[in-house]
Amino acid sequence: MRFTWKVFLCTLIVVAAGLSISGYILVNAMFDTSIQRETRRALDENGMLRFAFETAALNATPRNQPLKDRTITQIGGTLGGTNRFIRISGEDGNPLYIGADFIADGDLLPYAEEGTAVYRITFLEGRYYIQTAAVMSVIDRTLYLETLRDVAALFDDRDSWFSAYRQVSLATLGIVSLITYAVSMWLTRPVRHLSEVTRSMAKGNYHRRARKMSGDEMGMLTGDFNRMADMLEDQINRLTLEAKAREDFVAAVAHELKTPLTAVIGFADMLRSRMLDEEKRFLAAQYIYREGKRLESLSLRLLDLIVLRRREIKTNPMSAATLFAHVAETFPEGVTVEYEECQVLAEPALLATVLINLVDNAKKASEPGQTVFVNGKREGDRYRFTVRDEGKGIAEDELHRITEPFYMVDKSRSGSRGGAGLGLSLCVRILELHNSRMDISSIVGKGTCVAFTLPRADLKIKKREKGKRRLRM
Repeated sequence: MRFTWKVFLCTLIVVAAGLSISGYILVNAMFDTSIQRETRRALDENGMLRFAFETAALNATPRNQPLKDRTITQIGGTLGGTNRFIRISGEDGNPLYIGADFIADGDLLPYAEEGTAVYRITFLEGRYYIQTAAVMSVIDRTLYLETLRDVAALFDDRDSWFSAYRQVSLATLGIVSLITYAVSMWLTRPVRHLSEVTRSMAKGNYHRRARKMSGDEMGMLTGDFNRMADMLEDQINRLTLEAKAREDFVAAVAHELKTPLTAVIGFADMLRSRMLDEEKRFLAAQYIYREGKRLESLSLRLLDLIVLRRREIKTNPMSAATLFAHVAETFPEGVTVEYEECQVLAEPALLATVLINLVDNAKKASEPGQTVFVNGKREGDRYRFTVRDEGKGIAEDELHRITEPFYMVDKSRSGSRGGAGLGLSLCVRILELHNSRMDISSIVGKGTCVAFTLPRADLKIKKREKGKRRLRM
């Protein structure tokens, strides 16, 4: 069942129950008031008749004479007339006078007391009556006076009141149902809108958002839903980009493997199927060797990337001089190294990998005769490494992509210089493990500068030594 109908039916049930209970209480309260009024009248009538009977009996009986049954009957006829329901009984309970077809039984007589009338509501021959009974002590006789008061009209009125109230209740429920339905539709409008937006998003329309229709809890829910949708859309976009990047990565790996493998298979087939002279045989072997080394380099780089994605490192103080000396030994020509001596916090082998890759990329981007500059200097509590070349440079719209695996600005360098576009990706991951990042700036035609910083270890060592000296003092 829809939430709108639940609200509508629940409200209608509550209103109907309220009307029924209140109507029952109201009608019965009015009926009880009427019954009490008629009961007082019946009791007053019984008292008046007793007084009238006693007065008439005293006047009709000579002094010192007993009250005879005939006199009682005569007085009863005078008091009862033709339309008054009264009955006068003797000491034994047998009726001495019955007026207007008094039809009630005498079960009330045992409860009657002198001077006090008792009553009950009884149902006789399809009508309701108030029956009263009282004891009279007249001269030498003890008599019972009973009366009946017809109150069937009150019960008929109660039934008509219930009928009228039912009609009013039904009309009220009809009006309330229309109002309740309109209110429930208005109250549940944000819920229906959220449901519609949710179904739209389930069909792939992730940019759809719900309108905030109020400032209450439903408005807060709408805001929370939109924030959740924003996070969900960001997550889906991120996963989509990751999936696309993974597909591109696999495609690039397949391409990078296919190119050298084609050359290796081709030249190996030529060596296997043809008789070649010494020079051609050497050239074929040279091609196979070079492409095999390229495959080896590619596999090692891929392995490094996979390992580094699942690894945490422990940094230790190391000398910058040792690192720059290693760079100078690796690239004896075309590289100028200048640095300030310092201790940095790093993992030596990985940091050397970063610098070697950066210098190697810079040399590949440089033309013969151009110089690659490697610098290191202190900057406050950090040490800055810089690798700068004088090569072709990188266009601004490609700077954000050069750290992607297998991406190369100059696609022709892949085969000619053994590159696969993995070096910068490896460097970025290593620097992330060092809580650092790569700053790349480039001007087309003038060259590229790549820099990163690491925390200085010598400052921390000096602080510890200074603290120890203060403790000794």
